Amino acid sequence: MDTGRGVIESELLLITDDQSFGSAVVDAVEETGMAMSATHIDPTGGLTEVEPDDIEGVIIDSQIAEPAAVVTRFTGRKGLPVIVLADAAGDEDRLAQAIRAGATDVFPRTTTSAQYELVVDRLVVEDSAAGTRVLAENETTYSEAYEALFEKISEGLVVHDPETGTVVDVNERFCEMNGYDRSELVGEPIGIVTAPEEAYGLEKAEKMIQRARTEGPQQFEWRNQRRDGETFPVEVNLTVIELEDTERVLASVKDITERKRREQEYEQIFNGVNDAISVHDTETAEILEVNDRFCTLLGYDAEEIVERGMEVYLPDYDGYTAENARKFVRTVVEAGEPRRTEWAIETSDGEIRWLEAKGTTVDTNGERRYVSINRDITERRHREQRLEVFNRVLRHNLRNQLDVIRGHAEELADRTANGHADQIVRSVDTLAGIGRRARNIDRIISSDDRLTTIDLSETLRDAVDGVEPTQRDVTVSTEFPDEARLRTSKDSVTMAVECALENAVEHAAAAVTIGIKEGPDKCIITIADDGPGIPEEELIPIEAETETRLQHGRGLGLWQLRWCVDNLNGELSFETDTGTTVRITVPDRHESGRPD
Repeated sequence: MDTGRGVIESELLLITDDQSFGSAVVDAVEETGMAMSATHIDPTGGLTEVEPDDIEGVIIDSQIAEPAAVVTRFTGRKGLPVIVLADAAGDEDRLAQAIRAGATDVFPRTTTSAQYELVVDRLVVEDSAAGTRVLAENETTYSEAYEALFEKISEGLVVHDPETGTVVDVNERFCEMNGYDRSELVGEPIGIVTAPEEAYGLEKAEKMIQRARTEGPQQFEWRNQRRDGETFPVEVNLTVIELEDTERVLASVKDITERKRREQEYEQIFNGVNDAISVHDTETAEILEVNDRFCTLLGYDAEEIVERGMEVYLPDYDGYTAENARKFVRTVVEAGEPRRTEWAIETSDGEIRWLEAKGTTVDTNGERRYVSINRDITERRHREQRLEVFNRVLRHNLRNQLDVIRGHAEELADRTANGHADQIVRSVDTLAGIGRRARNIDRIISSDDRLTTIDLSETLRDAVDGVEPTQRDVTVSTEFPDEARLRTSKDSVTMAVECALENAVEHAAAAVTIGIKEGPDKCIITIADDGPGIPEEELIPIEAETETRLQHGRGLGLWQLRWCVDNLNGELSFETDTGTTVRITVPDRHESGRPD
């Protein structure tokens, strides 16, 4: 006998990671007096050393990690009989998996030597006399253990004769699942619980039994019929075993009605959304599944997309390659948070289209997957491109032509005294100002949101110093601290303040006041004037962020103010009871707790 971890020539092999239990079982096998020896090995390091020619049977402790995998290793690859030792209060699922994996039998997890006479007999003795004697003399008999475990398992179990199809035994769960009493099933053909559909006929059942004989345990979906005629989906794990030297078919049956309902709901949602969705393996980025919208967009069927992979729709177009797509998948998986990007794809007819892709990871059926939710933005990109071209041409031509008109108007003003030329110059200056404002807006909206720590007081002082004088005597006073530091976009703050200040100076009767009020994680800028107040009809669309007619330059200026404040993640409000007071709330977007 060897209680160490090395393998010696022996007839039985015990696999457990419990050293004391393993030693006790080895002693119990020796005490049977049946001239058998046993070797105990730890599954974490000794399995690779096992030579199947040296052993006749295997005993596996159900408490090791993944006992079903070890059962499969010896029953499937080496063709050895395997006994599983299980606690009565053990994990039912683990035990069920071990049975489905092809375990020859299950015995209680004890060290009683009398039990191991039966274990040895079950594994290696041709004559069952010794086993019969143990059954007669031992209180914990094989049949008692078998019946206890058979009834305890939460899945439905049915044993039937592979030749006649007659049901030999069923557990209580199988009876409940199908709506029968045990007496109504035992002795009847197994077809009594099979749905009367061609796909689940005798020929298919015989095929699965034969595969279980030659290939080992089989898992497949089936459809059962209850006593009242209702049919329902089940998952079957089929194993061919020997009971009392007779071949039997053991089927572990699980009702999967709820799982099928969830899968159907998933399919309806998956294929019903307008977005194109692809599901990928998180390690390889291999495509596992695509929805109907994805297929329609690309012009390929799902099977072809899954088989050919991302290369089928990602051309080498300006860097938008399958390899770069896989890099993006790895980035999202490693970051553990969703990310967005825009991507060019090629359809089956060679058309290049643009997608806005949101990549994220999800857990589905116990597996972590990468999911790409894609929206076709081709038309939007075309519109943006056209607008960009039109905007560039308009700005260039407007600026050039206004310069020409202004030059000629100034020449006329020097030669005439009727004032018409001066009016042309003023109108040209107004148009040029609108053009500059439009360019500023475009610059703010299209630029990256660069955040820096600024002194807001200093920024506002610079803005006040830059106010152009007017023909009227308007006084600008300031009310803010020597220093007010916060992290924000300096360009957006500067443009928002200049816009509000310019409007206040232009419409004030005599005075403009600009102030700063510091608060927790924010500063509030107020710019007040004593003018007539901005008309309510101009403020409503600005505050509601709806379109306005932009009847004059101030309309565009108010929108510039609105967009700059939005760019700050700030708040904008107006009071027009006495003059106009503009309040701009600027959040401190510091590194920790930065608001979205």
